[in-house]
Amino acid sequence: MHRPITLAVAASVVLGTAASAGYVHAHDRTHRVRADFEAVSGAPTPSAPACDPEGNCVVPYSIGEATYSGGVRGTSVTAGILVLDATTGYSTGTSYQLFTGEIVGCGTGTVVIALPEFESVPGEPIIAKGSIVDGSGTGGLDRVSGTITNVFTSDASGAGSAVGRVDLRCR
Repeated sequence: MHRPITLAVAASVVLGTAASAGYVHAHDRTHRVRADFEAVSGAPTPSAPACDPEGNCVVPYSIGEATYSGGVRGTSVTAGILVLDATTGYSTGTSYQLFTGEIVGCGTGTVVIALPEFESVPGEPIIAKGSIVDGSGTGGLDRVSGTITNVFTSDASGAGSAVGRVDLRCR
């Protein structure tokens, strides 16, 4: 069964390496930052699933901590849900991550990252796209907005790593 892999992949989708580059928007005093990252996470912790008679399930899960490096440095905790197809092993899900740390070129603080919909096919990496939740930032990240894209791969336990990029507007 592919649940551990799928759960970790889904939850760690926001995990990630290197540089940032930007430019300044004079009219609103923002600047754009693109930063690559790597992230590593442990296996997810699933909660009690709700399943239909055919074995298709909705599974809530959490990941205690993921560690980011590169242009995004810090940690995150994740909560989400997956809908698993018992016949194919295919799943779709959504997750939210609370990131605490530094985004090089933007600042240090916390933000919430939403991954509104991602899909998982057994044996393939998950590609996820999400965004910073408006108004969720604190500290030096209090006015950050933008998107995140990453590719997550995992081992049989569901632990894994991701590489990705943020494309942000920072104030």
